[in-house]
Amino acid sequence: MVQTTTDIERIVREVLADLGLSPPPALAATDDAAKAKDAESEQKPFDQPLPPVRPAGDVVVADRVVTLAGIGDRLVAARRLVVLPRAVVTPAVRDELRRRNVALVVEERTATAPGPRKIALTVLGSRIDATPLVDELQRLNMTVDLQRFDCLVRATDDMAGRLAAAGIAGVLLSNYGAIALCLANRHKGVRAVLASDESRTAGDAVSVGANMLVLEPRRVAPEAMRQIVTAFCRQGPGECPDELRERLA
Repeated sequence: MVQTTTDIERIVREVLADLGLSPPPALAATDDAAKAKDAESEQKPFDQPLPPVRPAGDVVVADRVVTLAGIGDRLVAARRLVVLPRAVVTPAVRDELRRRNVALVVEERTATAPGPRKIALTVLGSRIDATPLVDELQRLNMTVDLQRFDCLVRATDDMAGRLAAAGIAGVLLSNYGAIALCLANRHKGVRAVLASDESRTAGDAVSVGANMLVLEPRRVAPEAMRQIVTAFCRQGPGECPDELRERLA
């Protein structure tokens, strides 16, 4: 199921409502205001627009969540689909791009040259091959600090220490996701979510301002794992909602 930005915000509101908390001001607007905000974000979702001069065959999408419905029939003569940093590209779009042999390009802002994003990657055990994932993150100009552990307690303790530094997103690969999630979230300042599909994971991460992702490789296909992890890392560590800050920050 393809989820839009509005869907993700609705999920966040529902989660906060279930917890008996008020949504943050950005999500507590009326439906009309929310629609107006979405319309505005579709036109200018980031501070700096893409350059106006484009090669033939470029299709530029400035949405935060890139869906097939949002793209429409613009891929017919496309050679490249250009999205902005931190955009979530749904698996359905990626499949369609592969079918049409269209390249996916993430275009960085040009006003300043951002430094590499720092990713704390932890792998439990020796059977999980993280090399393809590390290579992909490095290709996206991310600095990956890879650590391996045989003990989940030590792994989550180490991850919590690394996440204490500002601006670092954490990813833990373990086939014992529920245990890893519980252990991680016992640490102050750690807000971990368990990976599901790409869009749902993005919504869960927004709802708690997640700074850590737990993923079970045996439950996720390699390509889906790459998509989920890279999307989470592009988002970077989130800000804890004000209503949850006393308990989660």
